[in-house]
Amino acid sequence: MPPRGWAAPLVVAVLLVAVLLGLSGFRGSDATVPGEDLPDLGPDPLEVARLIVGDFATAWNEGDVAALDRLIADDWDTVVLPGLADARVNPRDGRDELTDGLAFLSATTAFTLGPCDVEAAPPVSAATAVVHCGEAGLRGIYLDAVERNIWEGTGTAAAEATGMTFRLRDREIIAIETAVPAFTPQAYCLWAEEARPDTAPALFDLHCHPLATGATAAAHGELAAGFLEADPPLPSHRTARARLAASYVARFAEHHNLGNTGTAAGWLSPRVRAADLPGFPGGPLDTEPAAFLPWSAAVQTLEVGPCTVAVDGDRTVVTCPDLTVSRLGAAPLLQPTRFTLEASPARRRVARASVRIVEVESLGEGPAWPASICDDLRRSDPAMAGLAFAADCTPVYTREAGRALAAALES
Repeated sequence: MPPRGWAAPLVVAVLLVAVLLGLSGFRGSDATVPGEDLPDLGPDPLEVARLIVGDFATAWNEGDVAALDRLIADDWDTVVLPGLADARVNPRDGRDELTDGLAFLSATTAFTLGPCDVEAAPPVSAATAVVHCGEAGLRGIYLDAVERNIWEGTGTAAAEATGMTFRLRDREIIAIETAVPAFTPQAYCLWAEEARPDTAPALFDLHCHPLATGATAAAHGELAAGFLEADPPLPSHRTARARLAASYVARFAEHHNLGNTGTAAGWLSPRVRAADLPGFPGGPLDTEPAAFLPWSAAVQTLEVGPCTVAVDGDRTVVTCPDLTVSRLGAAPLLQPTRFTLEASPARRRVARASVRIVEVESLGEGPAWPASICDDLRRSDPAMAGLAFAADCTPVYTREAGRALAAALES
């Protein structure tokens, strides 16, 4: 038994140990740290944005167009798609054009993402996060082919990283931005029209721009590979200018349909008569294009369709076997037509040559107006019929007569 003098200190020591153990137990008690009651903040929004960009790159390389489409907001701002004729696709172009561009490029190029930085978007922005991937870019033989630029020699190498910036609103991409090298793919286009004349009309428009859709992706992939393997010399500037002239057939139809008939008429040689033009339904053979075209634009539209292009020196022959004329209230009428164009031989580095359509030849019968239209209008509205038709029921070729006829046909 310890001496009585040790009793008090021993009791104090025991009590002190007990207090310390009690405090330790108190501090470690689950009852004082209710972890299960803390709110779940969810994943970091910035990290989510980074992951969505990664999902976009994965879907691209897997060719999953539906997944790509889902990741882009319905009200997206701008999506830049290099290698397309109109690289900046916005909602005014329509969702179908965006989907076609995604389908085409995801089938013909590989998406390299690399490391990405992410930050919160400015408060005034429609986005909530901005993801910048400094080494991201697209590469593929199609881009190598179109970047072989007739005016500048060889364009930017497709494998060179250009960097891409993604803007996201919550879990949707609202914008994709990247540098787009200018390209004029005439070297690729001209080679294709000479080497593959059977397939080229369905793969290029009259401006020599590739037609880029999901349906043409495989053909362009094969064609681009053949072009790069052939490694043909760049066409001469003279040949390139002559091929550029073919675009004036498309421009003629576009300006006609927009009602810019003064511009369209200005591209016609004085040797071209109104009776030679698509959609001329009969009447005086000396009718001037300047009188016929405003009437025509009021009542019908022209669609050139796929055309073949042949270049011979400074002359270009554009044959459009599927050209159609669509009149108000009637089904399109086929009127295959051949156009011969002549570009001035001016030696310029940039193609701004004066172009004339010197000959227009119908390859079939012209679409005549049904006599019933004139007869019906004479019975229902004699005054309107007198303005729109001559005594022999041929149309009166003025803008006012065309508009009157259009109003009658729409009523």
